[in-house]
Amino acid sequence: MAIYEFAPGSENNSYVFPTKFGWLYTVTFRNSADYFSDNGILFNNSLVSEIIFTRSVLNSDAPLKGIDPDVKETIQCILHHHLEGQGHLPLYIFICYSADKKEAARMDLFIKWYAAFDTADWRLHSYELMDAGESIYYGLIVNLNHPDVSVIPHEFEQFVEKEKSAWKELFRRR
Repeated sequence: MAIYEFAPGSENNSYVFPTKFGWLYTVTFRNSADYFSDNGILFNNSLVSEIIFTRSVLNSDAPLKGIDPDVKETIQCILHHHLEGQGHLPLYIFICYSADKKEAARMDLFIKWYAAFDTADWRLHSYELMDAGESIYYGLIVNLNHPDVSVIPHEFEQFVEKEKSAWKELFRRR
């Protein structure tokens, strides 16, 4: 498989790439430690980033659906490039956008893509928050060499459950 050429985006810690099908993808690693300002373990000395994926139309002829395997390969390359370049201390979270009701499919796709490439010492923990018949999908990526690796996943899950109403609002804004 080939990868698309990617470049730094306009936001710090972001990468962009155009596809042969007329789409522009952006992968952003946005500092999100403020979500956890009251939790020392998850605040992690402000080394917390949310991974945000966006896609916009570059060409009005861009197909609305379809599989472009080069997108997967490119996103995997960007994740690998960024994770390996930041050391073992940062934590990464992601939230599946829910306005179009395709969040479960996005979560499944991200899990498949993540599992398909060598992440060395990084592990993905995926979660589903159930509330009032609504599912919210989110995840955490943590390095196995992080000094708090044994408590971070449980701490994260408990934090989100405790702050359910705030996280539901955050998910709606995606």
